[in-house]
Amino acid sequence: MSYNNNLVSIGGNPYSYSRSSGNNIDTSNLLNTSHANHLFVNESGDSMSGILDMKTNKIINLGIPNRNDDASNKFYVDNSIVQATKNYGVLIKELDNLGKTNEVLRSNITNLKNETELKIAKLNEGMKILRILIECISRSSAKQTIKLNKQMKL
Repeated sequence: MSYNNNLVSIGGNPYSYSRSSGNNIDTSNLLNTSHANHLFVNESGDSMSGILDMKTNKIINLGIPNRNDDASNKFYVDNSIVQATKNYGVLIKELDNLGKTNEVLRSNITNLKNETELKIAKLNEGMKILRILIECISRSSAKQTIKLNKQMKL
């Protein structure tokens, strides 16, 4: 608010003096603009320090907050809570599904482990049988070789 050091009303509007009112000027409701600049907040943009007591009046038409220190209106806060609650519900369902999936995977892993252990046991049995057969064949071949050698008198 800058009115070149003119007088302004307490509401902040410039005071226009007319000579038709005579020499009697009521200044009880007027301030010098240099003093008023420190008392009023300029509606086109300004800054202030200290506490602003709205005395139960409302601050309206706030924009959507995009910085941490921006003010927000009730609708924005309420809507954010609703969205967060919906998102929380979705996350809980997804976690529950993951838990069920985890149980199924553990069960499948346990089944695969058991099946693998059975197959390994069967393979070990098969290996024992093969060793016995190889040993039998080797003994039988050795006996036949000895018989052949005796017959051929080598």
